[in-house]
Amino acid sequence: SRFVLDVDKAVTLSLGEHTLGVQNDVVIEVQAGSLNLVGGVVTSSSNMAAICVRAGADMTTADTKLVFADQNHDQINTMVQVQGKLTVNAGTSIDSTEAGITIFDKGAEVVVNDGAVVSGDAYGISGNGTEGWGGTAITINGGTVSATSEDGVGIYHPQTGTITLNGGKVSGPTGIQMCSGTLNVPADSTAVVTGTGADQRGDGYMEGNGYLVSWCVGHLVELSQPEAYDEKYAKWKYDDLPILPEHWQYQVSASTKKQFGILKKLMQRKDVESLICATDAG
Repeated sequence: SRFVLDVDKAVTLSLGEHTLGVQNDVVIEVQAGSLNLVGGVVTSSSNMAAICVRAGADMTTADTKLVFADQNHDQINTMVQVQGKLTVNAGTSIDSTEAGITIFDKGAEVVVNDGAVVSGDAYGISGNGTEGWGGTAITINGGTVSATSEDGVGIYHPQTGTITLNGGKVSGPTGIQMCSGTLNVPADSTAVVTGTGADQRGDGYMEGNGYLVSWCVGHLVELSQPEAYDEKYAKWKYDDLPILPEHWQYQVSASTKKQFGILKKLMQRKDVESLICATDAG
């Protein structure tokens, strides 16, 4: 049967070992309030979202399995459609033959935490680039987000909004496709994003399928301090300003010296034929 929450209350739906599913309709619709879904299985093969979290409502999941199983791949579908807020916690497994989660509408938010698994053949998580459907926020704190088809995308982001990678793993033939919006990777992030088949971990890099994938940790190189140009600038005076070197000098940041050395060593390997820089221009 279909479950609808349309009152502004906090409700826990504990499925235990039961399965909830309907034909040709939304299985769970959260129109208002807060729904905590725990345990059991939710299934659907309808040509529509199986679970809808409407604007202003929120939903959390734990220890539950959510499956859209259209093996013929002849439907356009998503397991969970989010216009409000969805928090995916440990023990949750989301799987779909199209998108695991779709997110759209201003203020919509998806949070994936440790121990959660989100997967779709085409997209693990997908936005929508239609005008007016941006302003979303996707935060990956842990867990895994993946796409499994040969042209799949772990996270597809065609809309305005943000993706913040604090941890977890995002993977697919394309890991993350940013067509619009902002991708935030904090300096202390432990997130791993792969789109090349590089799945063998080394010290400060990943390797596999003919690729070496490494990363920066904040700014690896910084402008040298004034005293590097002249010792008298160690204690400069107002009369010394402005200090305008003829040639600017740079130095490796003390906090990122190890990662700089790893990158330098990788770039000097004899089997490296080309470099792809996927960081910002700085």
